[in-house]
Amino acid sequence: MSENTRPVQLDRGSRWPRTLAGRLTLSYVLASAVLVSIVIWIAFWAVQNNVDAEDDRFLADQVHVIRMVLEEHPDDRQALVQEAEWEVSARRHSSVFVRVMDSSGEVVLETSRMPARLTPIVFPDPVAADRLPSRGVETNLGDQTYRLMAARAILGQSGEKYTIQIALDHLHQHRVLSRYRRQLLLGGALFLLFSSMIVYWLSRRGLRSIREVSALARDMRATRLTRRLEIHGAPKETAELATTFNSMLDRLADSFDRLSQFSSGIAHELRTPVNNLLGTIEVNLSRTRTAEEYRGTLESCAEECQRLAHLIESLLFIARSEHPQAQIEGVSMAVRPQLESLADFYRTAANEGGVRLELDCHGDPCIFADPPLFQRAIGNLLENSLRYTPEGGVIRVTARAHAELVTIEVIDTGSGIERSILDRVFDPLFRGEPSRSVRAGGIGLGLTIVQTILRLHGGSVEIQSQPGTGTRVTMTWPMSRASGSSAPGSARAKVVTAGRG
Repeated sequence: MSENTRPVQLDRGSRWPRTLAGRLTLSYVLASAVLVSIVIWIAFWAVQNNVDAEDDRFLADQVHVIRMVLEEHPDDRQALVQEAEWEVSARRHSSVFVRVMDSSGEVVLETSRMPARLTPIVFPDPVAADRLPSRGVETNLGDQTYRLMAARAILGQSGEKYTIQIALDHLHQHRVLSRYRRQLLLGGALFLLFSSMIVYWLSRRGLRSIREVSALARDMRATRLTRRLEIHGAPKETAELATTFNSMLDRLADSFDRLSQFSSGIAHELRTPVNNLLGTIEVNLSRTRTAEEYRGTLESCAEECQRLAHLIESLLFIARSEHPQAQIEGVSMAVRPQLESLADFYRTAANEGGVRLELDCHGDPCIFADPPLFQRAIGNLLENSLRYTPEGGVIRVTARAHAELVTIEVIDTGSGIERSILDRVFDPLFRGEPSRSVRAGGIGLGLTIVQTILRLHGGSVEIQSQPGTGTRVTMTWPMSRASGSSAPGSARAKVVTAGRG
């Protein structure tokens, strides 16, 4: 399979939804899920840190109060018990447990209902007496969660060191945080659900132009190439698609029109010689004729057959050149000898028509080309110029080298070409003045073959003309390089040449 016939591979995405709207929605949901998860985690982490910080400040305040009681009333144990019990009852939703131990580890004070699982060893190491604890430690004991804190205290003037252990029942906070987490997750899920529905609806609405393109493509027929997509109000991306599709339809319509005209032209060109042959044969079959009359008839038929063969050969040349692998067999050749040979060949016809043929070749440029095709391209242009240049006119052929290109121009002072048809002169079988072309022997393929030859060589051809002034045809050929190199369009395969068009 060649490069030109290999289908363009689209992004199939076998694990993705089959519709583009579904893929866009799924992509949005996945991206939004990641972002929502990050937002939920940050929000929950911030709230949890705030709750823990608030509890830690409460526990630190209790440590400070108990230290003050121990320092101011070292012998008043009842005041210490009252303070501890009051702090315990101050918390509405959480229980606070306090334990005070002396330097030997004996429990001096312990709040009532102190859980047995809150043994002294589960508490963290106490901070120094001159420091206030800043962060507690959370621990899970069975089905309960506690926030723990421990600190040293100095008893009055005796200087005896006591240890304060304080715990906060964290179950209520955990329940609040769990409920908050569930609410965040539910809110995130609802957000993803409704936003994905909205995105899917917007995607389908935004991709309406693509569906319209598909519908128009399905409904496209040769007789409906005038339909176009409406671009006004469409998003930029779909507007670009619609513009591109409309441009493609314009090119298809133009190509179809040209193909129709080409087909009609072929039918017309074939019908004329066939009718001539048929008419001549029928006339000669109507009665017995002499040998000389039959000979004249055969000569007339041979001329019409040559015209048919010439037309068919030219059409085959153009058709073969359109093949993606059509290339030429080029060689490095000097331009001057080729142009001089062509000028000598056509000078006789020019002299007979009272036209002066001039050659102006600057230097000795070399090009990379197929010699027969080169001669045919220049010959076609010279024939056209001779056909439409009146007596007393001038035809000038010039050649100049520019960088890596060689420019060859054929300039005449003929009748010129109307501006309205100048863009169509390279179309196959197109003739601006069909009656005069037929009388001159043209079939409307000369300039088409010239353009085809230049394209095969990697060159180009342009035409400028002014009615009543003349025509200038400019050809650009690739300059010959070092031995063994090749120019654009060169290869070993050679296109079959045909007679002049």
